[in-house]
Amino acid sequence: RSFTAEFAIRPLLARDADRTLNQLLAWTDDENPHVRRLCSEGPRPRLPWASRLALEPELVWPILDRLKADPSRYVQKSVANHLNDIGKTHSTWVLDKLQPWIDSKCAATEWIARHAVPNESPEDPTDPLFDVSSMLEVSEVGLVTGNVAILTATLRAGLMMRGYRPPSKEFAAIGDERGLFVVVESERPWFPTEIAASPAPVVVEIDGAGLEPRRFAPAGAMLQIQIV
Repeated sequence: RSFTAEFAIRPLLARDADRTLNQLLAWTDDENPHVRRLCSEGPRPRLPWASRLALEPELVWPILDRLKADPSRYVQKSVANHLNDIGKTHSTWVLDKLQPWIDSKCAATEWIARHAVPNESPEDPTDPLFDVSSMLEVSEVGLVTGNVAILTATLRAGLMMRGYRPPSKEFAAIGDERGLFVVVESERPWFPTEIAASPAPVVVEIDGAGLEPRRFAPAGAMLQIQIV
């Protein structure tokens, strides 16, 4: 197994943090993803199998911010893990920094933000910062089917919903930003992961102004819809 020298860099960080961090910042533009990963992984406060490293988050932030749109998932995971480490003691700081990232137009930045958000308070680990009660709305519901075209046509006709974007054989989006059915073909990877889509039971209740209250189950998906 190989590493990216994260253990070797830590004594230098402990001895002369400013110079070492400046060098790591310069390396964030390196063409090699292993070098770019080192820039995030080396200063991690809670790097597994390594002694703790107490650096002020603001000192490391320029490095993490520079890597927020890195194209390598290898690097993205390190940045997310680094921010998650910081969040265990500076949760408010991390949430403030990540706020502009969460709805970024860059898929890599949004992926990092959603994996880095801390989910517990450092003052009370039993008190989650985010749970079901924190949710304002569900804006997307993923539906997996063996025939995207048939399920899409059924939903558009039954719910009088418009297409959000032109459908393809494997993917369709129906609705708008406040409520969207994402219809995908079975076994298609869920972006931005490589996890294959598989059917699962879904029950959706819709407050359907102008629609007759009813319940129906469209063919081609494990889906029940109730209009109230």
